[in-house]
Amino acid sequence: EIGTDEKRTFNYFADLLIKQDLKLTGKSRSKRFARDTKQIIERKYYGLKSYFKNKDISKITTFDIREYLNFLDSKRDEFLPLAYSTKNKYIVTIRKIMKIAYEMNVIEKIPLSPKIEVDKNSSRDNPRASFSEQQYKKLLQVTKQAIKNESVIRGVKVTDEIYYLIVFQVHTFLRPTQSELFGIKYR
Repeated sequence: EIGTDEKRTFNYFADLLIKQDLKLTGKSRSKRFARDTKQIIERKYYGLKSYFKNKDISKITTFDIREYLNFLDSKRDEFLPLAYSTKNKYIVTIRKIMKIAYEMNVIEKIPLSPKIEVDKNSSRDNPRASFSEQQYKKLLQVTKQAIKNESVIRGVKVTDEIYYLIVFQVHTFLRPTQSELFGIKYR
């Protein structure tokens, strides 16, 4: 808006959030933390800064936020609106920006989050891969045999450590991914 003090604009507080998230990245948050926030805020044409621009943050309402989500959906194929989780990321980012303004006493309250309708028909059942108890016992049996034969798979010798890793993974329901199984740290 014309005549709005720069330190009361939505973009001013969005920039503060980006700076705040950059300070947390790599310390207590993942490397993607600030990048994801920045992308939502600065996305060309459809980002928060492009939409809200220099609007006085105290005049942004729940209605405005809902209109923004409708704007995002209108720019997509009518049969492919944004996923619930994506809309939620935008709402969370808006609320974080508003929280900064609230903490700095620029706004008296944070607008309510608009209710996001979940399309019950669009959700697909996508269960994790699993195996039966018989298959699990067979896996353990084959692993024990590989240890006994001193087998080497992909340059790694199969040892008791691998056997126990398999048991630990199955009994704790961890997936063998970087973020789950390989992300565990002992302190």
